[in-house]
Amino acid sequence: MREKVIGIIGTPDAVKHKYIKHLKFFINPTFKEIISGSKISSLDGIIILEYSDNLLWKIVEEDVPILLEIPFAKTLRREVALLEELVNKDVDVLLPLISRHHPKLVKLRSFILQGLLGKLASIHLSMNVAKGCIRREPSGDFNIPGELTHLLLNIVDYFQWISSTEINDITGWIIDDERKMLIVNAKFGGSVASAISYLSEGACHPSGVDVILEATGFERLLTWDDTEQTLLLRGDNEIKHVWWSADFNEIIARHFIELLDHGSAKYPLKEVASSYKFMLKVLKELRLHKKEGES
Repeated sequence: MREKVIGIIGTPDAVKHKYIKHLKFFINPTFKEIISGSKISSLDGIIILEYSDNLLWKIVEEDVPILLEIPFAKTLRREVALLEELVNKDVDVLLPLISRHHPKLVKLRSFILQGLLGKLASIHLSMNVAKGCIRREPSGDFNIPGELTHLLLNIVDYFQWISSTEINDITGWIIDDERKMLIVNAKFGGSVASAISYLSEGACHPSGVDVILEATGFERLLTWDDTEQTLLLRGDNEIKHVWWSADFNEIIARHFIELLDHGSAKYPLKEVASSYKFMLKVLKELRLHKKEGES
């Protein structure tokens, strides 16, 4: 089997781009730094870590599989425009969105779609956001922090999957202390979403837990404990334990390999673009407050 050659645009970060280490372990490809479009046609795939408009469309012309790191524009509005262009050109692109690939959130989505929770009443999601995921989006009197955009994209995904419903109310509080914490509450129809994000240098919360979640349905309550190991599904006097050990970056690497081998991304870009567009509506209706936290 011929060794795969993967181009990289930009400089990998040992924390944010750990999926590159997994690619080395799984298929041991040859990596080539790309600074122009002259060598793109000879590549099996390309990872865009630092966005370049000219290089992106050159890659699209050559029909080379793409892993496009987020954020890929300074604002969400620009990202939406780029996604719509890619959808119109029927391009398969893998975006490492946590809501689409993280084992916890993928499992949560499957439970929701199976109806195991009954009608969803609320989702509470706590996650850490690395500084490398930041982009900004103007809204009202505030310049919305990038961690808010990044965090809400994951919540919006679930309401997009569950039902098409209007936003009743959405408010956010920035806790301006050393923790750099952001709290967001949103009402969508009869459902409520609460989210807490922590901004940090690393890829996970200091506790080692990257996502803690709780989903409440009218029939069952689902929680993922802070050991990163156990998912508890309570209802009808029962508790089920569901285990997983796959790393998020390992999943991204595997999905990119599938794209290289089969030429189709794990999740349709049209669905991702839909979530991004809905996010613009959320930001438009958001009322954001600043609050001094306790030191």
